[in-house]
Amino acid sequence: MASHVTIINKSGKRVPLKVLKALCLKLSKRFKNRDELTITFLKTTPAKKLNRQFRGKNYATDVLSFEAPQALGDIVLCEPVARK
Repeated sequence: MASHVTIINKSGKRVPLKVLKALCLKLSKRFKNRDELTITFLKTTPAKKLNRQFRGKNYATDVLSFEAPQALGDIVLCEPVARK
């Protein structure tokens, strides 16, 4: 598992610990050589802005991922879209 996981929840919703543990476990099996991971949960409007900024798409998507050289990177989840 990543040695340091940061969870940022700006979605306005409670994210169940069970979901977070399952997500971290799945990611740690896939990416074994990285040390840090940031998971951010967002509402629709900020997720739409990021998707437009980084992908040129003018809608909120369920997940965006960003690589970092020595870290696993950043994962941004749009809670309302992912829930659908």
